[in-house]
Order: sequence, then structure tokens, then C-alpha cells
Amino acid sequence: MRRLAAELPAVVLDSRADSSTKKYIGAYQRWKVWAAAHQGVPSFPVQDGHLALYMVHLSESTQSKAAVEEIVHAVSWLHKVAGLQPPNASPLVHTTPQGLQRKLAKPKKSKEPITVDMLRAMVEAVGTSPSLTEIRLFKRHGYYWKSETAKDGYVKDRH
Repeated sequence: MRRLAAELPAVVLDSRADSSTKKYIGAYQRWKVWAAAHQGVPSFPVQDGHLALYMVHLSESTQSKAAVEEIVHAVSWLHKVAGLQPPNASPLVHTTPQGLQRKLAKPKKSKEPITVDMLRAMVEAVGTSPSLTEIRLFKRHGYYWKSETAKDGYVKDRH
């Protein structure tokens, strides 16, 4: 029994890829430092409200959605391994990353539509034998090469 019990931690750690285990352990170690710096916050088991506050702290300090997701996965995995209810089952822990994602999101910048003059300049620059890169550029802007039917070789895609 002792030999089996001695092997159990390694078996449990092998339940995830080495890279995941290392990330989870690192994230949990950072959580423990944060918890120790805040009186009354136990490092384990992790309470839902404390984890949500830590996620807000992480998003403010790292500006990273990945850091927030990492701690949720790490703590949830540790709770499962310990036979405890994982915090990500909590509505608070589940919705906090979603709110932080919206907060961290950068506003989308609309691109300026291509004008007829811009298109003419591109066609003149390309000539009658565009390279593959130039064709891809035109396709990205909704144009495709069709030399048989178009005077300049380019037709606006109607999709």
C-alpha cells in the first residue's frame, strides 16, 4: 500500500500534459502569494468570491484573458484532484471571465472601403500578370481575377 500511495501523486500529475501541469502549478503558486497578502483569504480550498476578486486583479495587472482562464483551470483541476467541487461550477466564477473579456476587448476598427481610385491604382501597379500575393490581396478585399471577362482583369465579387 505504501508503494502505491507513493506513486499516486505522480499518477495524478500525469493526468494532464506536463506543460499544463507546470502552468497550473505556476498559476496556483501566484494565487497563493496573492491570497497570503490578503488577510482572511485561504489559499485552499479556494472560495468563489475570492477567486473572482483575484481574476479582476489578474485582468487589471496583466491585461490578459489567458491569465484569467489559466487560474480558473488550475484551481478547478486542483479541486477535482482533491475531490472537491471545482470553483468553475459557481455562476460567479463562470461569469467573471466573460465580463472581464468584454472589459479587455479592444474596440474594432472598421477599415475604410476601397474606392474606385484605389482600385485603379492597384490594377495599374499589378498590370496584366499579378503575382499570387497580389491575387490574394485582391481576394481579401472581395475582388477576384478574371481576365477573360473584365477589361482591367478585376471583377467585384458579389458574395
